[in-house]
Amino acid sequence: MMYVEALNEAMSVENIKQVDIVNNTGLKKAHVSKIVAGSIEPGFAHLFAVVRYVIPFGYTSIMDEFSLQVTKRDSVISAFEYATYFNRVDLLTKLIDKFSDHKKKEYEEFASVYRLINSVMGADELIEQCRELYGKVKSEEMRVKLFAVESLLYYKSNDVNTMLRISEKLRGKIDKLNDSFFKDVLLSRVNAVYASGLLYNEGDTDAVREAIAQVLASPVSSEASIAASYHTLGHSYIFTDFDKALENLRYAASSYDRCGNYIMAREVLTNDIPFLKNLNNLSFDLEGVCAEERLHYYVNCGDVAKAKEALKQVQDTDCPYVKTYVAVLENDVPSLLKAHLSFVKRGNLFFARIVEKAVEKQQKIIETGIAK
Repeated sequence: MMYVEALNEAMSVENIKQVDIVNNTGLKKAHVSKIVAGSIEPGFAHLFAVVRYVIPFGYTSIMDEFSLQVTKRDSVISAFEYATYFNRVDLLTKLIDKFSDHKKKEYEEFASVYRLINSVMGADELIEQCRELYGKVKSEEMRVKLFAVESLLYYKSNDVNTMLRISEKLRGKIDKLNDSFFKDVLLSRVNAVYASGLLYNEGDTDAVREAIAQVLASPVSSEASIAASYHTLGHSYIFTDFDKALENLRYAASSYDRCGNYIMAREVLTNDIPFLKNLNNLSFDLEGVCAEERLHYYVNCGDVAKAKEALKQVQDTDCPYVKTYVAVLENDVPSLLKAHLSFVKRGNLFFARIVEKAVEKQQKIIETGIAK
């Protein structure tokens, strides 16, 4: 097995002992010894834990090679899910080709499911195809996988309420599956999306943080899911705890950067963190800050001229955040209520709180003027 040589070489270079692997993965010493020696075909989750610990920045090449060698049922399912979750496009194609005409009909079923869910088609058509295939597959894992794909498609289509309703049932179905890498990944994927939708649509921060805790604690969560989860977690504290919000948003930015999502890393640094600081009326350097939050900053300062200049640089003036800032600038309470409605129509009840805070602020100003 080629992965054995690569694993032992990395352990030698990094001076990693078997006891270090045991202490950091929770696997039994005897099992780790057999994996390192190559005397068994390890379970997918076990090898993944070992390789990701020993080679944290190069584990995918080893797992790719192992995925094409697996023969056990749970490992075959896990290989398909690994290839999809970690965006190993070439590997997925090879797996589908390898198992499409396999002597074990169940393996053919796995290939047919992953061929469908990774095909290029519109969300509505794919949902319909998933439902049709759901009635034909025999394995419970593939039924749950198709159900999970449907949930994710609703989320991507901005039908978050349907996604949340499906996810409540879905998480229970996942919990009943046999322990495996496949199960752990599916739960991590579903919880990451569930937490995001739940926060913005319902604002249930306790449930959001509980779901995110699972993602961050899971040894199989991808770097992309971890980054997105820190992002959501930072948002969950944005109205209540400045320090925790800032800490998690910074984690999100660095995590996005590590996994190569530089667009999202920049979004956090130039939009989310400035938004947090503006909420708390802090002064900060506006270099590189997005136009919306420069507008927000000058509105907070009461600098009408600079606020209007910043507004000229805003591309989406129909954005509910921009509507809120302009309404505050113009001391226009009716327009604030329209901005609130705009948040609601977009299914973003959580960040609609910024309008509520602005209304409260305007009411205090009015009450102070009357008192005088």
